[in-house]
Amino acid sequence: TVNMSNPDDFFRIFYAGLASFYVGRELDDRLLITRGTECKDWIEKLVVSASTWNFQNKAYLLQAEEQFCERNFDVAERLYD
Repeated sequence: TVNMSNPDDFFRIFYAGLASFYVGRELDDRLLITRGTECKDWIEKLVVSASTWNFQNKAYLLQAEEQFCERNFDVAERLYD
């Protein structure tokens, strides 16, 4: 069970997303990329429900990593900026 009021859960999901996108890209593993997308979706929910100020930059980073995995390099570059 995820309790997003617990900072440990937030960081676990955020870093799991980053790691999943990276390893999924390196190994061309769609399952890991899907796991990264699920983590990104959780963080995006926090942007809307909790705090845009605290979570938007993390959502952008996960969105950029997802786009990079999909080889949408122009979109990824805009999100990284």
